[in-house]
Amino acid sequence: MGGGDDGATRECLHRVLEDAVGDLRAEALAAVAQIRHPRPDHPGCVNRHVKGTVQETVREVASVQDLRDSVAADVAAERLGRSPHEVRRLLRAGQVCAHRRAGRWFVPVSEVRRLQRLPLPVGRPFSPGSAWALLTMLAGDEPAELSAPRRSQLRRHLLDADSEELAARLGRRARRRFLYAHPSMLQSLAADPQVVLTGLAAAERAGAHLVATDDSELEGYVAEGYISTLYADHGLVDADEVANVVVHVVDDAVEIPVRRGVAAAPVVGLDLWESGDARACEEGQRLFVEALEAFRRR
Repeated sequence: MGGGDDGATRECLHRVLEDAVGDLRAEALAAVAQIRHPRPDHPGCVNRHVKGTVQETVREVASVQDLRDSVAADVAAERLGRSPHEVRRLLRAGQVCAHRRAGRWFVPVSEVRRLQRLPLPVGRPFSPGSAWALLTMLAGDEPAELSAPRRSQLRRHLLDADSEELAARLGRRARRRFLYAHPSMLQSLAADPQVVLTGLAAAERAGAHLVATDDSELEGYVAEGYISTLYADHGLVDADEVANVVVHVVDDAVEIPVRRGVAAAPVVGLDLWESGDARACEEGQRLFVEALEAFRRR
């Protein structure tokens, strides 16, 4: 066999070994997490099966991300029609998931497509505290520890702002992370009381005409102070190639409005709207706009 063939064979074997090691690592992490935190058959786990009448189904889109298909940050900026400085600002703020390679930032193509579907913010984005106060009011609750003048100001935003403009300014409410969990751990992760489910994992219960086709992905909000425990209990790792968990990290003081065991409809709607999938975006926008219209009728 020639030297070229030997090199090709070695390269092929190297890839096979890398894949095998990756699988073993994931299995080991899941085993450790199972010892630390046995997986319960929790009655509150998300029911993603179709019930009763026929419902519309979304293909697997919301959280499974192939990170291997990425472009440099400056290329992402060009595709988005934004400046490299603005894209770097989004990266620093945690509004865009990216990874470093050889000292350069690379953005998954799935993230670029997601951002292409989002309306551009008009005016400065709301701070995380103001964003959550607005979403709490949209959900029909009263935000805690908010002065009367500030409450009146936020109420005016909800009464006057265009829905797309408002949604675009809420992007700083959390910092996105792409993670990987062994599929056997997703059920226990969904049942963790410190995780507030959102996106496709919460769509059906939030009133969206969507239902997940399986349990292969998960999306939720988690307080920053709980992140290390979440990793340890469920064998989570930062995603290198494929992500099946999207975590939105919020400040510890944030109280996320919850309905029926998942994030309230305007929150789920906003996350679906920002998902990048056409059908999920459409349903998410509908949920968000309906919540805004209901607020204006009150």
